[in-house]
Amino acid sequence: MRRITALLIAVLLLMASSPAFADGTEIQLLHLNSTLPATTDQAVYTISGKVDEGTSVEVKLNNADLYKPDIGPFGMFYQSVNLKMGKNSIDITARKGGLVQVIKCLITRKDNNEPVKKLELSPELKEAISISFK
Repeated sequence: MRRITALLIAVLLLMASSPAFADGTEIQLLHLNSTLPATTDQAVYTISGKVDEGTSVEVKLNNADLYKPDIGPFGMFYQSVNLKMGKNSIDITARKGGLVQVIKCLITRKDNNEPVKKLELSPELKEAISISFK
C-alpha cells in the first residue's frame, strides 16, 4: 500500500511540475540576455540572446525591417536595430523544426535631450515660498 501511495504522489508531482510558458509551448527555444526596456533614449538598441543548436532567429522591427542575425558556435546571437522616435514594435522569432517561439515587445524611443524649460512662478507663489523659508 505504501508503494502505491508513493508512486501516486510521484506521478502527481511530475504532472504538476512540467514546464509551461505563457504562449502554451513547453520548450523555450529563445533566451534573451536581458529584458527589453519599455522606453529608451538610444537611437540604436542591441538585442542579444542564446538559442539551442539548429535554431534560427528573425528580428522584425515595426512590421517592416527583417533581420536574420548570425548564430555563433555556442548559440549566441546579437542584432542591432535603429529605433525611430516614438513607438517601435519588435518581434523576435525562433524556429527549430516545427517549433516556433515569438517574443513581442514595444519600445518607445524618447528624446531626453530637450532643453530645460525655465519655470515661471506667480508673484503670490514667490511670496508664499519666501515666507515659508524665513
